[in-house]
Amino acid sequence: MSFKAKKDFISQNQTLPAEELASKTGLNLRQVQKLLEKIKDEKQIAGIFNNGVGEKTRVHWVVALTPVLLTLLVYLPSLSNGFVNWDDPDNIVNNIRIRSLDFSSLKWMFISFFRGFWFPLNLLSLALDYRIGGLDPRIYHVHSLVLHCVNTFLFYHICVRVLELGRKSGNWQKSTNWVMNSSFLAALFFGLHPLHVETVSWATDRKDVLCGFYYLAALLVYLDYASSGKKWKLYCCFCLFVFALMSKPMAVTLPLVFILLDVWPLKRFGRDIEKKIVLEKVPFFLAAGLVGLLAPLAESQIGAMLTMQELPFVYRVANTFNSIFFQFGKMILPLNLSTLYPITINVNVFTVENIVSFIMFVLVTWICFSYRHKWPFLGIGWLAFLITLAPVSGLFQTGGQITADRYTYLTCLAPFLLMASGIVALVSNRKWMMVLVSTVITFLLGWAAIIQTQTWKDSIALWENVVKVYPGVSYVAYSNLALAYETAGRIDDALSPIDQALAINPKSVHSHEEKGVLLFHKGLVNEAIQEFQNTIALDPKQASAHVNLGKVYLQTGKLDNAKTEFEIAISLDPGSVEGFDSLAGIYMQQGHADQALDAVNTAYNLEPSNMKYVLDLAAIYQKLDKIDDSIELFKRGIDLNPRESFYYLDLGIAYYLKGMYPDAVEMLKKASDLQPQNPDIFRKLGSVYSKLGQTELANENIQKATALEGPRH
Repeated sequence: MSFKAKKDFISQNQTLPAEELASKTGLNLRQVQKLLEKIKDEKQIAGIFNNGVGEKTRVHWVVALTPVLLTLLVYLPSLSNGFVNWDDPDNIVNNIRIRSLDFSSLKWMFISFFRGFWFPLNLLSLALDYRIGGLDPRIYHVHSLVLHCVNTFLFYHICVRVLELGRKSGNWQKSTNWVMNSSFLAALFFGLHPLHVETVSWATDRKDVLCGFYYLAALLVYLDYASSGKKWKLYCCFCLFVFALMSKPMAVTLPLVFILLDVWPLKRFGRDIEKKIVLEKVPFFLAAGLVGLLAPLAESQIGAMLTMQELPFVYRVANTFNSIFFQFGKMILPLNLSTLYPITINVNVFTVENIVSFIMFVLVTWICFSYRHKWPFLGIGWLAFLITLAPVSGLFQTGGQITADRYTYLTCLAPFLLMASGIVALVSNRKWMMVLVSTVITFLLGWAAIIQTQTWKDSIALWENVVKVYPGVSYVAYSNLALAYETAGRIDDALSPIDQALAINPKSVHSHEEKGVLLFHKGLVNEAIQEFQNTIALDPKQASAHVNLGKVYLQTGKLDNAKTEFEIAISLDPGSVEGFDSLAGIYMQQGHADQALDAVNTAYNLEPSNMKYVLDLAAIYQKLDKIDDSIELFKRGIDLNPRESFYYLDLGIAYYLKGMYPDAVEMLKKASDLQPQNPDIFRKLGSVYSKLGQTELANENIQKATALEGPRH
């Protein structure tokens, strides 16, 4: 009887006395007792993934869901955060592409690059949020938080599978409780760690949390496939991998992670199935290669990739070693977290920081290699960290940051599992110590995450934190802080950071333009003109600077100069909506309503959901007595944003002007449902009911409008 047959016999006859099992299998009593313990542990761990209702299963589910619930509680304050001026305007607030889910919009999402990425599923998820809640930031934050909670749950189960497979492989003699406790602590790290606040609390970073969902799901399914050999699971795994790639290209490293898992803990190599292992990965590598080619192409189209002249190769290599331990250090001690970790190029790359990073890299690699037989999980974890970090390590530098908190969403998986397993190995024999350690970690990480969440409350808090962590370093941070102050109406407060931005980088085009806008708000016309002219001198193709200069001329009555600037802006950027709308204003002042109509119509077609252009276009239609055109305009507005009361109100007014009173009532009622505190809606309803001869309803609505307006003084 083979050893496997003996184990199966014992598994099927566990109720028999150990002495009898030993007699029938030829094993000694100690061997039988060890096998019985192992079979018991295997059944307990299997309970995590079945539908049983035993006590152990319930305990495992409680342990799995506890990190999820704690994560939900810690991140709840982020739901009150708004959008920020760090990519949110371009990706969400002003992105008309997510305003519709018709065929043309879906086609664009799947075949186009957008802001340096090909990530159709990310755009689709944002479009679904817009369909549900318009531009209510809470909807976007809820979606990201739910995904993060699900990812925490998935990560717990991945940790259980990996540790249990490692336990079976004989690398350690640990109990099921050790597996469960280690997985619990790793999930706590993942769910609560303040490094993940950026990914969860920043609406624009949906791509990381969405990619993380498909990435983790693919990992879990792959572990199932490798253990069971069922082909359909491999196909599911491939689909999940493709979805991860369509969310963010950082998932390209997943096939290499699969191979690492094949080495340990799956130990699939050495079983005469090496050819199968390689062949099954071919579709994964082909998909990864295709997306890997698309990613730099997409980024180069918007100038995101830094050239070798801007960032020399030797500095990229030094920054790669630096970013490895920069990230690892933030995982262990998450202090001084920032939205932006700006690059400061030092002529001498052989700084103490870079030399220490290189020495640490060599040392850790040597330790992992030396203990590859005794502790193979160290080397596998180290390689998994390096492989997942590779796309954002700095060799292919995009932007002006050393690294970013959001980059750790996938790179942290192996380090968190290793850290958690090590901690539990030290304290697992003392139950009270495990409870104490878990409580302290929950409190420290949770408190740090709550504080970090507040930095994403609004744009001012975001950039004040960056300049606090990196004072006098990043002109981008100071310029964005000035813009945030300007948006909040704090013009005087904005002048100091914009001057600081220009002191750091006197050739910053955007900083000069922002200062011109601020000076214009202050009424310093000549100084504003000078700043806009400085902007144009630095970059003659900066269309927005011509628009802003034209606005200054327009306010000072220099119509011809203003018109020239708007026309230049449009020639430089045919998509300059402000240029077309401002030019329409000049045409209206000059009495050229038809030309104004063409200009505003162009602006409206570029941004059909922008209410300003809708209002301007409707005003011109009414001036030209084109009420039918204004009706069609408002209908299109409702199709784009069915939750915006403004469209229903103005459509009701247009119907009223046409004498279509029943239609006017229907639209105005819908407007009142969406905005029940607007007295103008009820006053207009009163007028319509009066025209219909329904005096009682007319008086009722007029009285309601008066009550909403309150007493007049």
